[in-house]
Amino acid sequence: MNRSILRISWSLVLVTALLGVGSQAHAFTYAESGDAGSLPTSAQAVSDTAMDGTPLQFISGNVESGFVPYEFTDSIDLFEIELTGGAFSASTVGGANFDTQLYLYDAQGNGIIFNDDADSTVKQSTLSASNLAAGLYYLGVSVSAPPVLPVDASRTLIFPQPPAPAEFHPGIIEANPDAGPLAGYAPQLVAQQPLVELPYTIALSGVQATPEPIAGGGAVSMAILMLVARFGGQRRREMATRSRVRQ
Repeated sequence: MNRSILRISWSLVLVTALLGVGSQAHAFTYAESGDAGSLPTSAQAVSDTAMDGTPLQFISGNVESGFVPYEFTDSIDLFEIELTGGAFSASTVGGANFDTQLYLYDAQGNGIIFNDDADSTVKQSTLSASNLAAGLYYLGVSVSAPPVLPVDASRTLIFPQPPAPAEFHPGIIEANPDAGPLAGYAPQLVAQQPLVELPYTIALSGVQATPEPIAGGGAVSMAILMLVARFGGQRRREMATRSRVRQ
């Protein structure tokens, strides 16, 4: 085989291997960094440069229980996630030892679905949907006692609440179609209590890391450019040598 062709063949193998760096499809867990915000403008983006586009299996973090009157922001974590499209699920069942709530919003902050209790005997939460388009969404998790009530800019409840004093019933609740994007939370007068950090883990399906540059992308690009320059230079030298031999 012609040596130039052989060298180019090995170069293509190397380039292919380099392009695969950082794109291996291994599911991963995202851990909350600091304190995730409670609104779309302060939500924590679930991203990992090395895991771009790979399945996101779990989100772990902490919320606070024990409330100062009218303040709920530390008892809610909101994450920016990327759905793959089609089936989606999120659950704190088996991932928290306190009463949770889960919320899903679209890219504009409009409510989609909510769950307080997975069923009548389980105080943790489960969301599921089968017809969601791929793209950006917001996933919220909070304590459930007292209930955290998301509202739009006009203070309209985004998710309907059963008449007091009933709690949210088990099952997935769809958002109020007349409500606007998430803008805050309805204030409730709650006796001040010592703050307690409550850990949670949300199990997920149909979710991936938000788009980021491939890990080592700059190095990969540089390596490819160096290979092209190297073998381009060799090819030019060979052609020049052959030209002198013919002369």
